[in-house]
Amino acid sequence: MKNFSILILVVLLVSCGTTKEQIYWVNSSKVDAANVAPERCIQVQQSDTINSENWENFYTPIEGFDYQVGYLYKIKVKEEKLKAADVPADASSIKYTLIEVLEKKVDKKLRISDSWVLSKINTKEINTQDFNTTQEIPQIEFKVADMKVGGNDGCNQFFGNIELLTEDQLHFEMFGGTKMMCMDMTLADEFLQTLSLVKTYKIENLHLYLYNKSAEEVMVLKKID
Repeated sequence: MKNFSILILVVLLVSCGTTKEQIYWVNSSKVDAANVAPERCIQVQQSDTINSENWENFYTPIEGFDYQVGYLYKIKVKEEKLKAADVPADASSIKYTLIEVLEKKVDKKLRISDSWVLSKINTKEINTQDFNTTQEIPQIEFKVADMKVGGNDGCNQFFGNIELLTEDQLHFEMFGGTKMMCMDMTLADEFLQTLSLVKTYKIENLHLYLYNKSAEEVMVLKKID
């Protein structure tokens, strides 16, 4: 009987060591999975509150979790350590299973995911009557689900990545684009140069306001209908 009790205790200890519960935050958009393109993966972090700089790529499926782009999740997950013989080739040795969705909310930063046309830059108002066509007025499109941007600087098409995006923070990575030369490149050059200075933003009355690190307004864009 004594030996049987010891056996039960050992089984319980082993069981506790191989299965545990964790709380995860899940980001509202997926990212390109490193070295396994074109696959995309979710991002997670373990913390009491969301830190926009702490997201980590998560490559393993969470059984029972019905993920939808555009929502921030707080979930409780069971992590189960699998026996080596049960682990498929190139797969995780841990099985993740959803226990409960603790919180699900719309991510407010997705409001920026649209097309915007320039209406003011560095205190200078943009008058549409000064341009022959609307294509000469710089505009930008945000693709938040892919963390990318693209558009027209008034002369060339451009593209780039969003390095950081929260409800009020916005950082761009270096831009690339076509290399046509127009009669006057002044506005095109100023537009891209100013975008590189952006650190924060706000959206109000269908306008996107962009600010530099000193909280000075450097650009205003209007939402395109």
